[in-house]
Amino acid sequence: MRTWSPLVHAARLSGRRRLTAYARVDARLSGELLPLIPYAVDAERDLLGPRVACPVSHPLYGLDLGALCLRDERSGSSDRGGR
Repeated sequence: MRTWSPLVHAARLSGRRRLTAYARVDARLSGELLPLIPYAVDAERDLLGPRVACPVSHPLYGLDLGALCLRDERSGSSDRGGR
């Protein structure tokens, strides 16, 4: 994992010098680098049972519950209920 040297430097300090170093890091992050931080990253996971198939994910609303179907236990194929 890459580390950012100003953070490593600040972590090694103590007392007032440490607070000043972290204040500089904060000023740099909020002034220069903040616009590059990802916003609204989708970290959602859908856990489905072994019999559930046909998952469809919508980019805004997540899992489409109406699209789910059951897996046929005998053949392993999906039954979309006449769709």
